[in-house]
Amino acid sequence: MMKDVPKSEWYTPENNAKWLKMYEEMRGSLANKKRTPEFERLDKDLQKYVDTGTSKRGSPDVPHGYVWLFRRK
Repeated sequence: MMKDVPKSEWYTPENNAKWLKMYEEMRGSLANKKRTPEFERLDKDLQKYVDTGTSKRGSPDVPHGYVWLFRRK
């Protein structure tokens, strides 16, 4: 629906209404309802890796201050 609209015009009030309509249709779709329990399970599993601000020694969420940079040669 939006692939023919130039990116410079994506965020006009008219197109925002189209985005909202498409989003609501997608959220109510049967495919989304089937995936929601799986998403919630995966989200719960991944939360243990998110920095909570109270790190414990040996836990995977220990903040270290390093930033990884992968350069392609």
